[in-house]
Amino acid sequence: YSYVSDVPIKYHSNQYYLMFDFRYLYSKNSNGIKSRNAVFKIKHLLLADIQLKLGNHVNRAGVLYA
Repeated sequence: YSYVSDVPIKYHSNQYYLMFDFRYLYSKNSNGIKSRNAVFKIKHLLLADIQLKLGNHVNRAGVLYA
């Protein structure tokens, strides 16, 4: 399942679209994340849309991972 944002993000005079492939979703411990600097922040509405799509993907019937 892929998610592509509807709204482009401008960065260094270029437009980018966020794309997530939920099949390769994994987590990292907080130590590795705290040492990195953020390039941009996403708005609450975009975050809510990503969470909604991810929730729909994870709760689909027949999706099982061992």
